[in-house]
Formats: sequence, C-alpha cells, structure tokens
Amino acid sequence: STEVKARDGNNNVLTGSDSSVYSVMASYLEGNGNVNQACLLGVKSYLFSSGARVYTDLGFQGEAGSQFSIRFTYMTVTVDSSVLTITPHHLHIDASPSVIQYQSSASKAALGSVVLHARNGNNQVLTGADSADVSTVSIHENNGSPGTLHGTFTRPFAAGSVDFADLEVSEDSGSSFFVQFSFSPGATITVQSSTFTVRPHSMIIANMPSMIQYGSGQSLADIGSTLSVTLKDGASNTLTKADNSVTQMSVTFLENNGGSPHILRGTQVLTPTAGVFTWTDLQVEHDAGTRFQLKFTWTGVDILTSEFTVRPYELHIATQEKSVTQYTSSATSAHLGTFVIQARDGTGRVLTSCQNSGDTLSTTILENNGNADQSTLLGTKTQSWTAGVVTFADLHIQGEAGDNFGFRFTYDSVTVDTSLNYKVIPHNLFVQTHPSNTRYTNGNSKAAVSTMVFHARNGNDQILTGADNTADNTAITILESAGLVNSANLLGTQQHVWASGVTTYAGLEIQQESSSHLRFRLQFQTVTVETNEFAVRPHHLYIHSIISSTSYTSGSTEASFGQPVIHLRDGLDNILSGADNSQTSDEIVAVLHENNGTPGTTLGNHSLSPGLAIIQGTSSASGRNGGEVTFTDLRLIQDAGYKFFWRFTYLGDVTVDSNEIRVQPHHLYISNEPTFHQYEAGSTKALLPSNLRVELKDGSNNTLTSADNTVDVVSVTLHENNGTIGTFEGDHDVVSTAGVSIFSDLSISLDSSTHNFLRFRWTDVTAETQEFTISAFDIEVIAFPSAPVHFLDYSDKAILGDVSIRIRDGQGNKLSAADNTIDTAKVTLLEDYDQVGPLFGDLLMEWSGGETTFTDLAVMYDAGTRMKLLFDYINIARNSSYMTVVPFEIQILKHPRNTQYPDGSANAPLHDIIIEAKDGLENRLTGMSNDYIIVNLLEIGGSPGELAGQSSLNISEGYLLYTDLTVALDSGSHFFLRFDYANLLTEDSYQFQVLPHHIQVAAQPTLLQYQNSASTSPADLLSVRLVDGLDRTLNASDNTQASDVCSVIASEKAGNLNAGDFLGTKTSSPSSGYCNFSNLHFKQEAGSLFTITTTLLSALSVETTNFTIRPNRLNFDVQPTHTQYPAGSSNASILSSLQLSVRDGASNVLTGADSNEDFMNVTLRELYSYGTVSQEDFLGIKDRTVVSGVRIWDELFVKNEAGQSFSLFFHFDNVCLDSQLFRITPHKLAVVDEPSSTRYQEGLTKAFVGNVTVEAQDGNGNILSSADSYATEDFVDVTSYEVNGNHVDSHFTGNRSKPLFGGNVTFSDLGFAFESSSWNYIRLHFHQSVNHVSVDTSRFSIFPFNLTVDEHPTTSVQYSNGQSSASINVAQNIKISCRDGAGNVLSDADNTADYVNVTIHEKMAAVSQLSLVGTDSKVFSSGEISYSFNVVQEAATHLFLRFIGVETSVESNTFEVKPNNLFITSPPVDAHFTSGSSIANINNNIQVVLRDGANNVLTGSSSWVYVYIHENTGNVHQSSLYGNKSITAASGVATYSDIGIVQEASTSFWLRWISHHDVIVDSSIFKVNTNDKRVDFENRR
Repeated sequence: STEVKARDGNNNVLTGSDSSVYSVMASYLEGNGNVNQACLLGVKSYLFSSGARVYTDLGFQGEAGSQFSIRFTYMTVTVDSSVLTITPHHLHIDASPSVIQYQSSASKAALGSVVLHARNGNNQVLTGADSADVSTVSIHENNGSPGTLHGTFTRPFAAGSVDFADLEVSEDSGSSFFVQFSFSPGATITVQSSTFTVRPHSMIIANMPSMIQYGSGQSLADIGSTLSVTLKDGASNTLTKADNSVTQMSVTFLENNGGSPHILRGTQVLTPTAGVFTWTDLQVEHDAGTRFQLKFTWTGVDILTSEFTVRPYELHIATQEKSVTQYTSSATSAHLGTFVIQARDGTGRVLTSCQNSGDTLSTTILENNGNADQSTLLGTKTQSWTAGVVTFADLHIQGEAGDNFGFRFTYDSVTVDTSLNYKVIPHNLFVQTHPSNTRYTNGNSKAAVSTMVFHARNGNDQILTGADNTADNTAITILESAGLVNSANLLGTQQHVWASGVTTYAGLEIQQESSSHLRFRLQFQTVTVETNEFAVRPHHLYIHSIISSTSYTSGSTEASFGQPVIHLRDGLDNILSGADNSQTSDEIVAVLHENNGTPGTTLGNHSLSPGLAIIQGTSSASGRNGGEVTFTDLRLIQDAGYKFFWRFTYLGDVTVDSNEIRVQPHHLYISNEPTFHQYEAGSTKALLPSNLRVELKDGSNNTLTSADNTVDVVSVTLHENNGTIGTFEGDHDVVSTAGVSIFSDLSISLDSSTHNFLRFRWTDVTAETQEFTISAFDIEVIAFPSAPVHFLDYSDKAILGDVSIRIRDGQGNKLSAADNTIDTAKVTLLEDYDQVGPLFGDLLMEWSGGETTFTDLAVMYDAGTRMKLLFDYINIARNSSYMTVVPFEIQILKHPRNTQYPDGSANAPLHDIIIEAKDGLENRLTGMSNDYIIVNLLEIGGSPGELAGQSSLNISEGYLLYTDLTVALDSGSHFFLRFDYANLLTEDSYQFQVLPHHIQVAAQPTLLQYQNSASTSPADLLSVRLVDGLDRTLNASDNTQASDVCSVIASEKAGNLNAGDFLGTKTSSPSSGYCNFSNLHFKQEAGSLFTITTTLLSALSVETTNFTIRPNRLNFDVQPTHTQYPAGSSNASILSSLQLSVRDGASNVLTGADSNEDFMNVTLRELYSYGTVSQEDFLGIKDRTVVSGVRIWDELFVKNEAGQSFSLFFHFDNVCLDSQLFRITPHKLAVVDEPSSTRYQEGLTKAFVGNVTVEAQDGNGNILSSADSYATEDFVDVTSYEVNGNHVDSHFTGNRSKPLFGGNVTFSDLGFAFESSSWNYIRLHFHQSVNHVSVDTSRFSIFPFNLTVDEHPTTSVQYSNGQSSASINVAQNIKISCRDGAGNVLSDADNTADYVNVTIHEKMAAVSQLSLVGTDSKVFSSGEISYSFNVVQEAATHLFLRFIGVETSVESNTFEVKPNNLFITSPPVDAHFTSGSSIANINNNIQVVLRDGANNVLTGSSSWVYVYIHENTGNVHQSSLYGNKSITAASGVATYSDIGIVQEASTSFWLRWISHHDVIVDSSIFKVNTNDKRVDFENRR
C-alpha cells in the first residue's frame, strides 16, 4: 500500500480536500526523468478523501535492474517517491560439479544430480512454477565451443525446482567446461554453473630411454625391450578390461618436436594386455639428432614421449700435431703435420668395418670469416679408411699469412672440425736501413736518396738465404701520404734481385717533388713492406723585404707602397746565385690578389728578370747579385680595394705570398647627426639639424680641400631599416666647398618612425647616419564613461555625459598652443567590428589650451551594447575603451504553467500572465502607455501553435495582464509564449506543457501459447482506457458512434507477422471510458517481440509492451549417437530407438496428433557439405505417422557416407528440428607393412621397395575378413607419385592390381625402372574400388646409379719449360668411377658400351673443345676410368671438366691455367738526341725474359721475340724504330743492345714485345728529348 496526503504550507493535512473534480494521479517516472505510463499497472487515478488517498494495486513491468520512482500529481503539485529497483525472477543452482571423470570401461563422465530452483526477486522459490514451466540445459567450453552432453536436456519444474539427474559428458577433456540452464517465464533467463574439469581416459608412458645409439657394425639403433604405455581412466585406475584387438595402439617416429615422420622398424601396432601395451622390438634407422620423439595413438588420442637422442656413427680426431705453422727457408707452403681421424659408433668404439676404397674421408680448410680458399690447401685431401682409421700426413697450406684457420673432415654426411686456432706465418720483408731526409743542393735539380737495405725473412724472422737468383726479383715504388707518386720523378734502378736474402737500393734520385710525407714500398711476389717517411725539400722563394700598408694621398688616384725584394733559395735556404741570366723562363712574376683570392689589377713593371734587377749597394765584380729580384714601382689604382696580397711565382709552380696590404681610399665623414625629432604645435613637419655637415676625407683622414666645384656634389636620401626609401623636404644635393657640404633645411612631414637614417653619396663613396626617431602628435582620452550607459524613462537615446581628450607632443607633453578655431577635434561612434554607428550631439570641438570636452553626446536605442569612440585630429586618430549601453526591456512577472484540457473541453486555459516594461536600472517605465504588446504561441522545434483569446493588448504605465488565453486541442506538448513590442523588443516565457486527452493500456497479454491440438493461441483480455490530460477516465466517452470505435492491429518487431495470422474481433466501442477486446487469437506464429496497437479517432493510439507466443514444437526424447559400418556390412545403422514427440507451448505432448495425415519426415544432412549429402545413400522408411504425438524411428541406415558432422533433420506440420551432430566411421584401408627407401643394386635396372601389405578394415580397425575377391571381386589397385609433384608413375613396375583374400593383400614385386637422378619423398597410393576407400604409404626414397670424380685436377696448372700446353693432372691421373645408390663401385661396368665423354668448360664462358689435348672418350674398366690431359688455353681461373655418361654426368673441381709470359728486366728510359746525331738511343741493354706460368725462366726456349714501337695516341711508328727488332732468345732471354728511334721529340712512346703463341709484354712510357732536356715518364703494363 502507498498513501498520498495533501498538506498546506504548515505541513497540515488538508482534510477538506475531498473534491470530485480533481483527482491525484500516479505516474511511472524512469531514471532519466521520462514518464512511461505503460510500465505502471493498476488503478493510477483516485479522488482524495479527507486529504488522503491509499493506492493498493499498483504494479510494475520493465527490464530487470531498472531504476524508477512514482510521481503523484494533484492539479499542478507533484511529489516523487524514493527510487525503486525491479528485481526479476532468476535461476539458482544448488550444487555445481567441480571435477568429473570417466570410470573404467565407461565412455562418458556423469555430472551427478544438478538441482535447479526458480526464484523471485526476493530469492524465494517460485513454487508456482510447475510442469507448464520447463528448463533446458546445454554444455559449453569457455572458448565458446559447445561440448558433447548426454541425458535429458529439458525437464519441467515441480513446485519451483527441477533435478537434472542423468547428465553425462563424452569425448571432451579440459578444465573450463560449464553447463547453462535456461527458463522462459516471460523473457528468457539463464544461469551458468561454475566451471568444472573433465578427466577422460589417459595414457602413461614408462621406460622410455633418453638416448639410443647404434652398436658396432649396425645400421639400426634399439629403443629397448621394456617400453610400455598404460591406459588409465579419469581416476588414474588402469583400464584392465582393455584387452582385445578393438583397442589397438599405433606408434610413429617424429623429429624436432612433432616434425616430419622418420623411419621406424619393428612392430608398430599392438593390442593391450590388461590395459598395458609393451613394445619390445622398436628400432630407428638412418637418423641422428637430439630432438626425437615417439607418438602413440589410441582411439584418436595422441601422446608424445619426452625428447630423446639418437647417436649414430661419429668422427673423432685422435691426433693433430700443430696449431702454428710457417714457411721454411725457400719453401712456398707450410706443412700442417699429421692428422689421425677415427670412425666410432655411438658407444665410442672404433668402427673397424670401415675398410675399403669406397669408404673415403675428405678434408677442407675453414676460416672464421667463411671465405676460406680451398685452393691453398695442398696434399692428399681424400683418403681411404684402414680398419676405421685415416691418417693425413702430407697436408700443406700456401698463400698469405693468416690467423684462425681450421680443418673439417667429412665421411658420408658426418663431419668433425678442428678448432679455429691454426695460424700460418709465411715469408715477410724487413727494412734494415730506412731512407733519411734529403734536399736539392745549389745548382742541382735532383735530390739524392740515401742507401736502403731490405731483408727477406721467414716466419721465425730468419733471413731467407735461399733467396738468391734472378727469378727472385724485387721492385720498389715511391708513395706520398696522398697516394702514388709519378714514377718518372724517381731516377735510378728500381728493380733488384736477392743476394742470400738481402737486397740493397743505392743511387736513387728524386726530382721536382716537394713533400714531407714520402716513403718507399718494396714488393716481393705478393708480400710488401714500406719504409719510414722522409722529406724532400726543393727550391723555394723568399720575400726579403716586407710590404707595408698604404693609402691614397690628397688629389691622387693611385697608392704606392714599399717595394718587395725576392730571393730564390735552395733546400738549405741558400740563395741560388746561379740564377743570373736573362732567360724569360727564370722570371719571377708578381700578381695582385684580393684577400678572397680574386686576382686584382696592377700597374707598373710586375714581371722582372733576376738578371735585370736594379738593387742598391751592389758589391759583386759584375755588378749583379744572382738569385735576387727587386720590384721598384708597384702601385695600386683607386678601385683596387681595401685588403690585398702579392703572389710571386717562379717557373710556374714555385710560389710565395706577401703579407696582407691594407689600402685606405677616400671616404665621407658626418658630423651633427640627427637623433630625435618631433612635430611642433601647429606644425605638420619635423625639422632635422640645420648644421648637418658632410666632409670628404682621403685615406689618411685629411679633408680633401681640393673638392671645391660643382662636380663634387654630395647627395642625401632618407631610408628606413626595412629597406623603404622615405619622403622628406629640403635641398637633397649640396656642392662641396673645400671638401665640406652642409645640409641646413631638411625636414620630414606626416610620418612617425623609430628606425630612420640618412645615406650620403659622393661619386661611388657612401656614408650613413645612425638611426633616429621622428615623433608626431598623439591624442589622450582623459574623461570617458566607465559604468554602463542606460536609457532612462522611455527615451530613445542614452546620454554619455562629459567626454574629454588632450593633444600631446612626441614627448608626451600637452600642446597648450593648440588653442584656436582652426584646430578642431572630431569624434565618431564605432560598433562591433569597427562599423560606424549613429552618434548624436556636437561632434566637432575646438581645442582650448590643448584640451577639449564633448558634453552632449548620445546614442540611439539600436546602437548596440558594445561600442567605442574614435577621435581624429589632423590625420591622427585614437580609440576610446569599450562602453556598454543598456536599453529598456520587457519582463514577464508571471509565466504560463502546465495546463490540460478539462473534461469535454477542446481548449486548455493558460491562467493569468503579467508583463512589465523596465529601463536599464530596473525601474518600471510608468510613462509607457497605449503601446501594443503582441503575444504568440510557439512550439519547441516546431511551428507556431493555435492560441485563442486577446493576444494583442495596450500596455498601461508599463504594466499588462493577460487573463483569457487558451490553447487549442491540436497543440503540442512543449510550448512557450513570445511577447513582442514594436518588432524592437521580444521576451520568451518559460516552457510549459499542454496535456490533451489520450488512451492507456489497462490490461494486456504477457505470454500466449498454443493449447493441446489447437492451431491458434488465444490472446488474454486486452483493455484500453480513455483519459484526459490529468489521467482521469473520460466517462463521457460512452456511445456507439462509429467515429468512436477503437481498432487494433498486431505486429512483430522483425516484421514477420502476416495480417491473416491475427484473428478475432478487432474493433470495440468505448464503454464507460474503456474499450475491451476478449476474443483475439494468433495463428502459427512464435516469438517474444509481439505487440498490439490500439487506435481511437485515427489520432490517439497506444501500443502494448512486448509479449511472447509459444507455438507447437518438436522434441527429441532420444537423440542419434555416433555409429560405424560393422564388419561385412556396407550400411551403418543410426539408431534403433530414435524417438521424437510433438509438444505444445507448455511442453505437453500433443496426444491429438494421431492420424494417418500427420506424417513426420526425416532427411540426412552434413554440416560441412551444406546439406548436399546424397539422400540416395540414406536408407530406411523416412516418412512415418505420429501416434498420440510420438514417433519412434528404427532401421535407418547410411551407405557410402562418412564424416564427423552429420545430423538428422525432421519436419512435421511446418515445425522443424535438427538433431545433435554425430559421426559415421566407414570402412578403410590400412598399410600394415610399409615400403622402405631403396637403391638400384649392382647389375640390376630396377629398385624394389620390398613387400607391402594392405588390409581392409572397418571403422574400429578390425580386419574385414569378408573382403574376398572370390565373393565380390574385391581388388586393390596401386599407383605412385612424388610429394614434390614430379611424375614417377610411368617408371613404376610390378603387379599393380591384386585381389583381397580374407581382408588383406601383399604386393611383393613393386619397383622403379632406372633413372639418372634420385627420387625423394615417394608415396604409394592404394585404392579399393568396392568400398571407394584409399590409403597412402609413408614417404620413401630411391637412389640411382651415379658418376663420382675420385681424383680431381690439380687446382693450378701451368705451361712447363719449353711446352706449349699445360698438363691438367700434374700430381696424378684424373679418375672417375660408376657407383650405385649406396656408393659402391659398379665393378660390372666394364664394356665398350659404357663410354664416358669429357669436355672442358669455363664458369663464365664456353671453351673450345680443341683446347683439350688427350683422349676425351673412354670406357669403364671394373667401374673406373683414368684420364690424362693437357690444355692449350689463355690464362683462366674458373675451368672445370664435365664427364658425361649414360643419362648422368658429373663435374670436376675448378682449376686455373697459368700460361707462359714475357718479362722486361731493364725497361727503356728517356731517349736523348746527342749532338750531331739523328738517332736517339732508347737503352743499350734491354732484356726480355721468357717465363712459364710459375714465372720460371724458360731456359730451354730459343723462340724469337719481336719488338714494336707505339705512341700513346695509338699510332704505330715502326719505321721510326732503329736497330735489330727481332731477337732469338738464348736460354730464354732476348737482349736488345742497339734500339734507337728516328723521330721528333715526343712525350708518350712505349715498346711492345711479342713472342710465339702471341705472348705480349709492354714497356713503360718514355719520352724522346732534344739535347739535355728532362721529361717525365710513368710505368705502363
């Protein structure tokens, strides 16, 4: 009960409130403040009785958790209850399971008894929930996947409780399952159990070794004989009943934690004994590693062992002698000592079975940067095993020195490495005596180099005394820190031979180079050494006398200065007195430069010869002092600049720079500069100083008094620092008088600036003043209204009061001189955005003593609320601060209130409304009368409403009262009034609501359901009440006029309701304010979002809240489960006692469904085939009648279908139902004996895969003994394929189709024909046509015949002494062999048909077959062939041999060819024409040596050598070459003693020598000079 009382202001109950007119109204107020009457049930409106009223039947409906309150309204007075919350029904589970487990031999885990209670919001059990209310259950995992649940899923309540006692879980394991129960008393509510764990059967592995290994001489590694797997139930009890062939377990071999399967031998499928599988004969073949696992599979569940290690054969280094090795005296490689390598099995025992030429061990060199050059490793690098041991005794390494070397030994695919700590120390060079600093001496153009001594030493730093012949040549070059020096500047013998490991360089000279960072580099073979740095000091220039600064003198255009004296000195700083002749090449040239390096302009004699120098105090006999030059009359013209230096040059590249010369030219000097200037009172300009003085000065700062004529004019311009040229008055150009110009009348007008300066110019000379300021007048506002300005008593203007301003000069002083009628100030009104507004009064005022006052300024009403004044005086303006203007206004003293239509009235009264007009000071404008105020009705966001009554009244003394305003029926609910005065002032009232007539839902259905055997669901009573704006029942609406009829329509939120499915009388006339509907029905619809809308007079309507319709449905009493094909049958039975029932919305069985016309139909569907499973393979009676609402199905079968996700789809009288998913396990093929990898054997052309056995099995893995070709022509066909897609089936041989006998078949003759390459990852594919099933074998490989190079060519071959071709195999013959897939030599390859052809190739290009000398096609002898070749070929570094057999080929290692070469021991030097001779001798003893590829002199060669002459331009001048041009070599040396040239002088000749076989060598470039002139030359190769 809820009681409401009416009280007065003193909180006393108004007992007299007992009116029959006004009632108290209860309303449902949502949390957001909105009123929602549809959520409030019961009688909402009562009349007061003695000031009180008790509500006894209020009820609520809405969403759970909604917060709301009840508002009670009496007339315009309201009161709200406290906030209430709706607590709905809920479900509660008494006890949730925590852990459930499979028991021994069980296939499900029971949940136990799960009791569910339906409770109300007060947590009380809903005992009224009985058999009509049902709950359903489902199982889920926390990841969202549904689980597999068995038992009764839907149970009715009994007194609010329900017990799910038979629930079981199958085939799932985990720790995050939960069951969910649902209950639909109105809206569906659910509850979830806590998560629980399912523990199914498990497997335990015992006795798995962590490491297995190969025994001596074995190719298999035993896993052990005690490995076992035990089956456990959820309680960890052994499944002792697992003891037959139905529960077989298989094992597979995995690598790298679940990677690719590998080869496993032994029994791989077992049946248990009392729940235990024991494996006794498992072995691993051909695998080695540290991360292997076994995978055991039982009934689709896998378990992995921990990782274990397989240890096969391994290599062991038993002996390694050295870690540091070095070259010995005269050796070209370093011996590595002895290595002893052993082959061991997994237990560390030596494999003595490694004992034939087929088992070989090879070695390679390693380097820590990965760039090891294998050609530097010499010796026998491949050895055969002897009782499991290999010894390497002759390994050498050659090449450059290095650290961190190592060696790798390889047998088959197994390797072992030494550590990377080997060090190789080769020959090295040592500088015994370094060069010292040197210099040019007096009169010499070269500097002598001191004697240098070099040693050749071995790794122990001992002199290589064996280095002592003409082949051990050294060469020396000269370098500077910046790079290689031109070799022409080094004179003397630059190549020497060793003498007992020592070589001495003496007599070298350096010319025309100057450097303090020179050094020599000596090279011997590939080893170099450099000397310390030394310095060469050549000739240089020296400035003897210092050049001083200078300036222009008065009247002069040139500046003279002290003249320089220059010395030419040698490296010892001595004057070169020999420089004393008149040759122009000995001139010293002076060039003037500005200090930025730009050459300037010079006058006078600036290029003097030392021999013509004029000096003071000459004391020599000849009157001259050689090596000294004096300049006498160097001087500068006026425009030369301020800072210079002289650069003196001798012979084009010897230079010296003078010190800096400072030249002071003419300039301007300004005195009496302007600083700060301002306008005077009454003036419009600022005067500059009248004695502004500009003087013309020379470089010594003397006034140029000679500047005294009209030509010497100084001009002035005005500038601002932003680059702008200003405007000013006065004489801008003033003639100089005795070097002085005075500016006396300059002035600046109408501008104010702080960054001005003057620029004066005389010819090209300028000067600028410092910056100065020009300051104009300024206006100051000294009196202005600070408080808001108000319109007073109905005036149309606001008076501003006195406004005063003052005029100031640039210093801020009042200009009291501003005091006449000419000087007037002007004022203007500016509104927002500086728009000019209306201003009244005297707007022009005269100054009086620099001040003035505006006394009668006024603004109009519409001027605005933010404005300022602008004062002007002579182009000077100043703004006042902003002022605020407050006009008069209209105020509403009494606003309209919420109102409603009285019963039977079409208008709602607004009651009394009072208006006042006030000025800016809140005083009522009593003088305001007979002015109309117009009122309009407006709706928020809408158009004007309909307002009745006098809406336009005269205001009297600023006061107005409205008494008869009303709102018409069709107005809205959110209104306000707008009062308007002469379109100038408006004022809006508060918002108010108009509450018209409306209709409410008094009663409605909540849950509808189909009754037993009925096809429609009856709707409960629907009642609608007609009320006025105060929610009072409109009792007057009680007639049968057609216009007053209520009508209803039904709808569903998704729009799926057909109009024809809503039945019954859909119209009703009001009676005592109510429209009642009692015979409405719904047909064949179901859902939870239905509503009914009632409409009256086409304008008033109301909609019910959502209600639910529960139709008839199908229910599974017994679900289908997993099934399989039994042995000997091609049909899988689904279930023999599958049961469905037809139920109404209350879950009652429709026992009336019991006639021959009520057929139920079933089809088979598969989840992942989208329902496309063939119905022809679904057998049995698929259409059956329903008996008393129940149908039991039996003898349903599936043929030729298999999968994991089948369901049955049932259809009955437009009602459908899908069963739970089940799987069908069909027949299958299984490979019992797998094929293994194989090889072609010696003498055979096929590789056989061994016996392969295939079984036909049912879904549980039992052999189908009925599969027999005698009865069913049951054959198995086999094909082959390679995993990478290569086609191999065309090479597949043997009987490829065989019949089944007793369910199995063995293929014993399958093989593959000969191919030249191996096949990896082959599988066999078996197919049984009767049952349409297939199976693939594991992967295996086939390895064919191949060719092997046993002895490769040596890595480097060369032409021997006197030969024209190079032998490829110097150390031994090249050998190849023919081997089978296991690497064994095919000794039966021994006939003329087994030819092998040989070709030679280069990696980057083709090589002619003619370059190979020897027999290039041979036959095998006991599987082997030996070759011996010579090659005729230019130098090449990437040659290889290709051996081509029958459908196979192999390539040798790469090798290089070093051909013969020519070498010049005494190259030609510069040639000179001697006096009176026309032939210039090139050299008297040029020797050209013929050498082989190893640079050894071909002492046995007597070949001719021919010489040609070339010019660097490319022209050949053979006719100019004099002497014997063709020489026959003697012991490999051709000597040219009379070579000369008949030719004009040139700088770029070189000689070319050509021997037989087109061997060529070029000399360096040399020069031919006339007389004794020197030339440069450079090396050329």
